[in-house]
Amino acid sequence: MSLRRQTAACPAFILVIGLILLLPAASAGAARTLDRVTLQLKWRHQFQFAGYYAAVEKGYYREAGLEVILKEGRRGMNFVDEVVSGRADFGTEMPVLLLKRLQGRPVVVLAAVFQHSPEILVARKDSGIKTPQDLVGRRVEMRSDGGIESRAMFLDEGISLNDIRIVEHSWGIDDLINGKVDASEGYITDRPFMLRERGVPYVIIRPLTYGIDFYGDCLFTSEKQIKEHPQRVKAFREASLRGWNYAMKHPDEIIDIILNKYNPRLSREFLRFEAAATRKLMLPNVIEIGHMNPGRWRHIADTYVRLGMVSPEYSLKGFLYDPDSGADYTWLRWTLGITLSALVLIGAGFVSLFIFNKKLHKAVRERSAELSKLNKELVSEIAERRQTEEELERHRLHLEELVRERTKELEAKTENLKRSEQTLIYLLEDVNEIRADLEKANEKLKELDRLKSMFIASMSHELRTPLNSIIGFTGLVLQGMAGEINEEQRDQLQRVYASAKHLLLLITDVIDISKIEVGEIEVFVEEFRLEEIFEEAVSSLRTQIDDKGLDVEVDVSPDIRLRTDSRRLLQCILNYLSNAVKFTEKGRVRISAR
Repeated sequence: MSLRRQTAACPAFILVIGLILLLPAASAGAARTLDRVTLQLKWRHQFQFAGYYAAVEKGYYREAGLEVILKEGRRGMNFVDEVVSGRADFGTEMPVLLLKRLQGRPVVVLAAVFQHSPEILVARKDSGIKTPQDLVGRRVEMRSDGGIESRAMFLDEGISLNDIRIVEHSWGIDDLINGKVDASEGYITDRPFMLRERGVPYVIIRPLTYGIDFYGDCLFTSEKQIKEHPQRVKAFREASLRGWNYAMKHPDEIIDIILNKYNPRLSREFLRFEAAATRKLMLPNVIEIGHMNPGRWRHIADTYVRLGMVSPEYSLKGFLYDPDSGADYTWLRWTLGITLSALVLIGAGFVSLFIFNKKLHKAVRERSAELSKLNKELVSEIAERRQTEEELERHRLHLEELVRERTKELEAKTENLKRSEQTLIYLLEDVNEIRADLEKANEKLKELDRLKSMFIASMSHELRTPLNSIIGFTGLVLQGMAGEINEEQRDQLQRVYASAKHLLLLITDVIDISKIEVGEIEVFVEEFRLEEIFEEAVSSLRTQIDDKGLDVEVDVSPDIRLRTDSRRLLQCILNYLSNAVKFTEKGRVRISAR
């Protein structure tokens, strides 16, 4: 047998083995079924979980190879235990997840769906309660294992929990309406609507206003789930966030799905209110859905430390999920399976391979002798080529020397910065090289400028939350809600208040300018009600409006719907309304549409 026939036999043999090994894999792929998993919701079906309904109804989970069961929550259920015990594969919960983690529970947060917490304290307007200090000596309805943000707010405001009469939560609003309690813990996504429907004027105290900035609903799982099913976790997270993106763009469609398939007991008006409030907590037009900032989580952990709930030596290691770090050991199982199959086949053909091996050794020896001869010839050829290259190098150096001498002669004979045609050619080549270098440098500068603008935009957003707290708190002090202040203090506080508002406007301008500079101003066309945009604009400027004692009248039909970029339209309306408030000293501002 010739060497060519022997070497051709090897690939043929390997090809046969490969085809045999791939047959089971092909059969398995053809019979693939959906991976069934359970998502534990933290309450009954409502718009709070819109993204997961969208992922189910739009087939995002199915495309990821998953069949997802949405499991309703109930009063008293421990959602962390449901996931850690394996009764559910994934769950939704507030940042109390971090507290459970620091207390030893093996949970991992996958995404922060709500960028701000919905937690509030709500009181009847006729109770006279306006600030946390007004709750001293009052009956406040709170869950024994909840209200952490409110408790942190009390701590920062110098209010001892012993000075507040905490009552176990009734899970309703009747006790607040009937006067059995003076204030009640709840969510901004539903409590205002419930009280408004009952005709009860109310006052909201929000921990966010006092610098307690927690995340809201988060998606989480267990360490065991990530370890045993890394690809499942990654696919589930991506499909869920994809569902949330769809839900934020099509809220009315999701409301129809909830009413028809999940919770027909809810009213359409309630779900619309909840959808609008959810959008304000998620900020989908500003922040990527699911984004998590480790600094925010450290702020939450530090709050637990100040409340005496965890040790100062805490660690966030392993708590924040990295979608790019999940290891997939499927390849290892395939490798082991293929290796075992190959060993069986190799054992069966051992005798044939032994004979083939002897012939191959003989052919190798013969071929080695030929290669040795060729190698000697190649070494000799390389030596000759190197000698030729050295000779060419000497000629090149000599030629360059001649060129330099000729150039000097031409320069001496040339008058008025005149050059020969050859010298001009060299000069033009140099200019072209310099121009190319400048273009490359210019591109680098553009990239650095773009990165600078992106950094400014990101930092500007992170600065707005504490700046809003400064404005809100300073305004409360100026209104005398924290006690009497003298004229000198009022003058200094007014300077702080004015400077903070000016800085907030500058930060807003920086965000837009930086996005324009990096070319990231995009248009997101969606359908929405114009009334929602007007209400959001008025809400954003509520502090400035109240400071000037102005009334704002919104006159727009709820039936007016537009299809355009809602965020850009909101910015335009904010600009008009801001100017109207700025230049109206008293009376009212009217905003209407037809």
